[in-house]
Amino acid sequence: MKKLLLTLMLLAFSTVMFAQTLRNGSGNGLNLRSEPSTNSSVLTSIPANAKVTVVDSSNSEWTKVKYDGKTGYVASKYLTEENNPNRNNSNNNNNSGSNNRSSNNNSSAKSKSSNGGGTDYTTGIGVRLGNWESGLTIKHFFKSTAAIEGIISSGWYHRGTRLTALYEVQKPLGGNGFYWFWGVGGHLGLYNDRYWNDGDCKDGGYWHKGKWYPCDGGTRATLGIDGIIGLEYKFPTAPFTLGLDFKPSIDILGWGRHYGDGAFTARYVF
Repeated sequence: MKKLLLTLMLLAFSTVMFAQTLRNGSGNGLNLRSEPSTNSSVLTSIPANAKVTVVDSSNSEWTKVKYDGKTGYVASKYLTEENNPNRNNSNNNNNSGSNNRSSNNNSSAKSKSSNGGGTDYTTGIGVRLGNWESGLTIKHFFKSTAAIEGIISSGWYHRGTRLTALYEVQKPLGGNGFYWFWGVGGHLGLYNDRYWNDGDCKDGGYWHKGKWYPCDGGTRATLGIDGIIGLEYKFPTAPFTLGLDFKPSIDILGWGRHYGDGAFTARYVF
């Protein structure tokens, strides 16, 4: 529970620290749109020189911002720093002119993960630290809200290695960089029959819970199914995410164990 509270405090602190405020420097009203495209609906018009809060700036053509309680997308080139509000006064509104057509076509390809309410990144690589197993993780979105995750981990309780593959669905949770996700998959494990936390071997073996084990317990292969559910936070101005998840699993073949693994995840995303 202490680890969970510490992580949530870290997320809240990071949200404040990384928040960025910009201004509408176009000199005119700037359309706040529901999606990063001029074909999407207009949520509201942002007055000239008005402040907006950046939610995500990973897309070079469109910036996800929050204004007057609404979250949407504006053309990035019309935003300016607070101390230089007139830098873009010579530009036209993002709703006019044919020059925006070509840039919007390019941005639609570059921001495919932003469309449809999905994440603002395509691939993430990092570490997953669990109470049962920890290791490396890679997560790749092949659709705006659908991803595959691969995990290679080593157990705290047993000697061995586990490979896990998961299909996951991830969606925004109230905006501002927060997401929730769930998924299903399976695992393959190779373990030694000796426990990590047992005493020294004597005469080629040791006692554990009233049972005699050989020091070299041999290797067991396990095959099973996994589930996962969790929360993730994407920093608006940095290519990193933090997450918490719970991953229950059960061995169908091999050991026959079943347990739930709670974990903290940190990833570099691109």
